[in-house]
Amino acid sequence: MSFNSTGLLTINQAVQPLFAYLAYGDGTSVDNATALDSETARLDLTDYSYPSNNLALEFLCDESTNNGNLMSEIGLAKTAIGQLYSTSNPLNIDKNALVSLNYVITFKFKNQSM
Repeated sequence: MSFNSTGLLTINQAVQPLFAYLAYGDGTSVDNATALDSETARLDLTDYSYPSNNLALEFLCDESTNNGNLMSEIGLAKTAIGQLYSTSNPLNIDKNALVSLNYVITFKFKNQSM
């Protein structure tokens, strides 16, 4: 089944609110976890877009956020507390005032007609 641009926009607009936060921590999460191993805080969704057949979510961790912490696990969440839908263990980043991080997470929809 393929969706035209109206159908794809409808899907994107329905899915985007499910991922309003990016949780981060200094532990090691496991696949399909509903919580991070050691959550530090959450970033608010900075921006989202619908490039081509995708949904792109952007989360910014600027120079003044989370300094002095190791960022070794992340997870997508709907709310400010709980409701984690996806987890990952990216590279360990020792966050300090010299580091600004911009996480862009892209969901790709295959077999779409545009």
